[in-house]
Amino acid sequence: MRLKLKNIFGLVLLVGGLLSISTLLHAQETATISGTVTDSSGAVVSNAKITIVRQSTGAITRSITTNSAGIYTAPDLAIGNYNVRAEAPGFTPFERDGVVLNVSSTVQTDIRLTVSSQLQQVVVEANPVEIQKETSDLSTLINSRQIDEIDTNGRSIFQLTELVPGASSNLPNFNNPVAENTTTTISFNGLSSGHNLYLLDGGEINDRGCGGCYAVTPSQNAISEVKVITGNSQADTGMASGGFIALSTKSGTRDFHGQAWEYNRNDAFDANDYFAKQSGTAKPELRYNIFGFNTGGPVVIPHVYGKERDRTFFFFNMEWRRLIQGNQIFATGIPGEEFNGNFGSNTITVPQTLDPAALARFASVGLTPGQPFPSNQIPSSLIDPNVALLLKSGIFPAANTPDGIHFSAAAPSVTNMREEVGRIDHRINDKLSLMTSFIYDSADLTSVPPGYGATYPTDGSLTDTPSYAVMVHLVDAISASLVNETAFNYSGNQIKVTPTGNFSLPAGYNAGSYYTGANTDNRIPDIILGQPYGVEYTVGANPWYNELNVFEVKDDLSWTHGRHNFRTGGSAMFIRKYQQFFGSTQGTYNFTGSFTGSWDSPPVTASSSRRHL
Repeated sequence: MRLKLKNIFGLVLLVGGLLSISTLLHAQETATISGTVTDSSGAVVSNAKITIVRQSTGAITRSITTNSAGIYTAPDLAIGNYNVRAEAPGFTPFERDGVVLNVSSTVQTDIRLTVSSQLQQVVVEANPVEIQKETSDLSTLINSRQIDEIDTNGRSIFQLTELVPGASSNLPNFNNPVAENTTTTISFNGLSSGHNLYLLDGGEINDRGCGGCYAVTPSQNAISEVKVITGNSQADTGMASGGFIALSTKSGTRDFHGQAWEYNRNDAFDANDYFAKQSGTAKPELRYNIFGFNTGGPVVIPHVYGKERDRTFFFFNMEWRRLIQGNQIFATGIPGEEFNGNFGSNTITVPQTLDPAALARFASVGLTPGQPFPSNQIPSSLIDPNVALLLKSGIFPAANTPDGIHFSAAAPSVTNMREEVGRIDHRINDKLSLMTSFIYDSADLTSVPPGYGATYPTDGSLTDTPSYAVMVHLVDAISASLVNETAFNYSGNQIKVTPTGNFSLPAGYNAGSYYTGANTDNRIPDIILGQPYGVEYTVGANPWYNELNVFEVKDDLSWTHGRHNFRTGGSAMFIRKYQQFFGSTQGTYNFTGSFTGSWDSPPVTASSSRRHL
């Protein structure tokens, strides 16, 4: 008796340990068909043969038998539409067509067989609206038809998540086409947007250094469906305290298919910007083109491979995104004579200082600290040669508007992106099937001025952001009651920002720096001109580099025993994040007017208006 109790106790510990491991899982982006086979009297039918065929490929996906309780379970099936056929000696074959599997769903498909004395077959069309009885999670499915037909500004697949009950969104009307420059502030049921988890074909695509951000932005034409789980998650979908957003790519079918598209937005249909119109400046550009193609089907090599079109299938999607987004700059300009020290009618005072060298220089030209400069003119001998070089370099443009006070210009930001999405589904044999998919985003964004405080279009930045993900899944139907799925997922991105435009120190500049040897790129220091100008010249921390690499191996095991289904597994993830510090090591000059005084000026300082979609 003690031995039996010991064995039972050991079994309880083992099962408890396995179930606890399942909390480490991510969903593998597959689905399950299960059910009970009975006869007309309600008695269970054991050893009934169950054949599951995927409609799009015509291939037998799983062939199993019911157990002694008449139960069958087919886990780890790819999403799609299926036919389920049941056969048993002495009974009429039964087939249910159109069983729909969505991401992470479990569809109960019970079958009742009738006794037959002659050859016949019963075919039943599945109910297109299935009630989810097998799981208790709170989820919303966005299917392929909705993805194709619902309009989104900019065609961002993630904007569709705003349709989910409980979603609270601060997403802009238009999001940048590149993942690293998008806004991801959408929360579910009041939870933090930084706690959302994004998956593509079962592989994580989060940017772990961003907090709730995704690393890639898949084309809408490459996605078959999106499932958002917002509560009561199972163990394999409970890795996120926020929303769990699972995307699935399209797959090839038995027949060849393809499409091409072009979406266009153009400023030719828009009115001019108010500030541009007032200053006589041309309308800021606004042009957005999304174009691409996809194709899919069976892998066939004539007379060599794939004659039956039921073993290997491919899908490939390629898309380009071209965005020119005008940025209308309207800021205080620097009057030309002030570059030479002549401030006209604006009173400026000689700085008060205890520096003997500075006092001697003031005395040499007859100046008294605290008193106004004669005629508000700074003598040329007091203008530092390095300052003169910077002013002549053109980093602060002169006023160009009719009032002689402001500077106006259109400075477009340009985004060029190319994306490839691919997928291969291969049936190795009746027990083994393999799925591999990938996505690669190649994008560069030119910003003028750079997006961190700079006022004028005299300098800018070029951001290069390659992003990528690869998913490999192997499903092994070990027996009718035991199925294992192993997966390897890899994702990552790089962010490389380099300065552009007028950012290099002019020849002859020799001012010292606190950070000796830190400014190896010979960048101009950041310069802030306080009131009455209120403008900045900023290079910032550029050039700057960031890299993320995520490796994950996971395994799920499903076991059906009698009337009970057990599912367990584990996941191991390695994350490597490299990021340079943000810091303007070239130094910053901040002029506030505290020593020379300031004067009243027009209330307009720096402003800009970006043309939005």
